[in-house]
Amino acid sequence: MEELSLFTRILEVLRNQPVMTLFLILGAGYLIGNIRIGSFSLGPVAGVLFAGLFLGHFDFRMNAGVMSVGFALFIFSVGYQAGPKFFDVLKKDGLKYFLLAIVIAGSGFTVAVIAAKLLSLAPGTSAGLLAGGLTSSPTLAAAQDALRTGQVTPPDGVTADEMIGNVATGYAITYIFGLAGLIATIKLLPQILGIDLAKEAKALEIEDESGAASKPTNVSARIYRVSNEEYTKIPIKQLRDEYWDKTSIVRVKRDGHIIQLNPEEFLQIGDELRILAPAEYFTETVAKFGEEITPEISTELSSKTAQIVVIKKDAVGKSFQELDIARKYGVLLTSVKHMNFEVPRSADYILRKGDILSVVGLQENVDLLGKELGHVERDIAETDMVTFAFGIVFGVIVGLLAVKVGQLSIGLGSAGGLLAS
Repeated sequence: MEELSLFTRILEVLRNQPVMTLFLILGAGYLIGNIRIGSFSLGPVAGVLFAGLFLGHFDFRMNAGVMSVGFALFIFSVGYQAGPKFFDVLKKDGLKYFLLAIVIAGSGFTVAVIAAKLLSLAPGTSAGLLAGGLTSSPTLAAAQDALRTGQVTPPDGVTADEMIGNVATGYAITYIFGLAGLIATIKLLPQILGIDLAKEAKALEIEDESGAASKPTNVSARIYRVSNEEYTKIPIKQLRDEYWDKTSIVRVKRDGHIIQLNPEEFLQIGDELRILAPAEYFTETVAKFGEEITPEISTELSSKTAQIVVIKKDAVGKSFQELDIARKYGVLLTSVKHMNFEVPRSADYILRKGDILSVVGLQENVDLLGKELGHVERDIAETDMVTFAFGIVFGVIVGLLAVKVGQLSIGLGSAGGLLAS
């Protein structure tokens, strides 16, 4: 009885502290989502959903404003991430995705309506069934938004709040099974089709290794003084062909000044090679030219790490060979990502809008390359709150726009407006 009383008191405290309750649900949800059984885990979305269901069982209520803000942040962030690649993908495979969307949405809608009729589900549950079965949170938000704004009129004897609750209940129950179904399909489909994923992954890995240099590791900046006379008798063009890896940054300093040597010129004893490269490049190649020297306290070799998002039209469609990043900009390219997947850094790779290049170099060099390609994002960069805030405002305004067709109001709604923004 004492334990029950203590539990009741804890629930009462949580009901009076909505901020603490909200973050308790988030924290507990992430812990649940991280639990692994073999190769299976629920993930943070399903974990938070379970945590919310547990507290919802004890009649907890979340403020409608908090739910709206959370949803707005989620939808806008999804669109913000997908934006750079959206139109490229639309132009390339837009018709395929459009037809696929119609098939999935149409079949899901048909199943939800038939199931609601056959099982005599409460009003609004069918919308939750559709959203949960397709694991589509925007569908849930759109259905609840339609009820709140009066676009959908509840049947006699049922309030809009009750229908909104039914939508949420249907979503919560079917989301779990929708998620499990997706995981099961992904796991079983390759076996049904006779595809050996391990073998295919290994083949792709070998193909990537043969098509491009491996990703640079332990990148550092060092200085070497030329003391081996043998390398002062070889012209710069031949040195580049035989010893340069086409990605590392090599600058020659003579008599206190950085100089640009012509292909027919030669190094001299005492020249300083100021190099930004992976560690193995120093040990395997540069050490042959002379001894390493300790640099003076200077910002010359103070390299910065940054990511450059390819946006400029002039950059899209160019290959790394055309750009010649290392020689023209003095920046070391460490990795390339397309649609969040790392791709080989081969010389013939063609840049596409939204590609993310990870680079290392002097700040001014990185900025110069960033101006040529698009937008620079550094590790210390903060969220642009002006763009973020007004982007959400604009999305909400777009969502308010609607066209009347008879008794039906057709518009994007808050979800569509935020995504479009």
